[in-house]
Amino acid sequence: MSKIIRSPEALIPGKRKDSTYVFLAGPIQGVHDWQTEDIPDLGEGITLINPRRAEHPDPMFDWNEQVSWETAALRVSDYVLFWVPKEEEHIEGRDYAQTTKIELMENLVRGKNIVFGIDPEVHTRHYLTHKFEAYTNRKAHDNLEDCIKELKEMIEEREKGDRTFFTSDTHFGSVRTLQLSKRPFLDDLEMDWTMIERWNKVVSPSARVIHLGDFGDYEAAKYLNGNITLMYGNYERKDHEGLEKKPIDWLKEHNIKVVDPTVSAMQVKGFEEDPDLKLVLGHEPLNVKKFLDTRDADQGSWCLFGHIHARQRVKKFGVDVGVDGNNFTPMSLKDVKFYLEAIDKHYD
Repeated sequence: MSKIIRSPEALIPGKRKDSTYVFLAGPIQGVHDWQTEDIPDLGEGITLINPRRAEHPDPMFDWNEQVSWETAALRVSDYVLFWVPKEEEHIEGRDYAQTTKIELMENLVRGKNIVFGIDPEVHTRHYLTHKFEAYTNRKAHDNLEDCIKELKEMIEEREKGDRTFFTSDTHFGSVRTLQLSKRPFLDDLEMDWTMIERWNKVVSPSARVIHLGDFGDYEAAKYLNGNITLMYGNYERKDHEGLEKKPIDWLKEHNIKVVDPTVSAMQVKGFEEDPDLKLVLGHEPLNVKKFLDTRDADQGSWCLFGHIHARQRVKKFGVDVGVDGNNFTPMSLKDVKFYLEAIDKHYD
C-alpha cells in the first residue's frame, strides 16, 4: 500500500527518504477532498504527499507554516500530480485554483517531473494546457484516470532506467562555496533545495549514487533518494581528523556507506549497466591520476573526480562529475560514458 503524509506531518518520518514521493497538487477550496477520495492506492514504494490537512484549519491557522511545508514538500518530491477538477462551490473573492495555477507555472520552470490534468469545464483550461504542453512536450489530460496512468508509466520508466550515478562537491549548507564558486542561487537554502530537487528528479530510491567527496551538511542526506556511497573529499578528511569517527557513525546510521577515509582513490568495475567498464574514482584529479599510473590500475580505466568545481570540465584521463559542471545534478553512468567516448575520440 502507498504511504500517506499529510500537512503538517514530518516529510521524512524515518532516518532518510526511502520511497518515491508524489505530491498531490491541486485546489483544496471549492471542491471535494479529491486527494483522499479519488486517488487510488499506487502500491508499495510510493508515498503520497497530501497538502490538505485532516482537520479544517482553525482561526489561529498559521498560513506561513502551511506555505513553508508545501514548498519543502514540492522540492523533495519526485513527481507532482497536478489535477484540477471542476469547481463545486464558489468562494467569494477568490479565483478558483488560483494557488494551483501559480504552483504549476513555478514547477514547470524548475523542470519538475509533472503530470497535469484539468477538467474541461475549468476556466483558463486552454491557457494552462497550452503552457504545460509547450514546456514539457507532453499531453495534458482531461480526467484523473489518465493522469494516474501516465504517472505510473513515468515511475516505472525511471525504475527501469539509469541505475548508477556519480556526483561530487555538493557542499550542502556552505555559504562560502556558494560565493567562491559563483553558484547562481540567492542563498545557501535555495542552493540546497535545488540540488535536492534535481537529485530526486533523476535518481530513484533504488538507484546507486557514488559521491566523490565534499558533501557538506550531512542533514541534507535524509531528503535524498538512492543507495549512497561517500568517498571522503578534503573537507571530510579535515572534519574526520577533528571529530574522530563521529561523521562516519552518523552516516552509517542513516544508511550511507563510507569508503575508508584513508583511501584517496580506488578502482571500481562490474557496474550493472556495463560490467566491463573500469573506473578510477577519487576526489582530487591529481590523486586519481596517480592511481591510474600505478600498476594497481587495470589498463583501459578512466577517471572520475571532483574538487575543481568545473574549472576544467574534462581532462585527457577523465571527467569532473562535480555538481558545478553538471547543472547541480548527479551524472548517470550513461552520461559519463558519453563524455568518456568523446574524450577518447576527440580530445585535443
